[in-house]
Amino acid sequence: GEVRERLARAVAATKRRGSQLPAYLFSGEPGLGKSALAEAIAGELGVPFVRLFATAVNTPERLVRELRALPEGAVFCLDELHT
Repeated sequence: GEVRERLARAVAATKRRGSQLPAYLFSGEPGLGKSALAEAIAGELGVPFVRLFATAVNTPERLVRELRALPEGAVFCLDELHT
């Protein structure tokens, strides 16, 4: 649908420009494929995919350290974040 088309256009434009993909937030029930989608986008762009489980981030300082350590242009997935 519309979301897929918008995302496909953003990925294509990012590849043409050689720039970073704009930020996207995927949210929804477990099992919908949000992490798989993020990993597929990273693969399509040829950039690193970094997945961190929320349970491993027990302090804001740890999250900041992880974010600062991200490779340039990486797609970052904070998984299993339950509110």
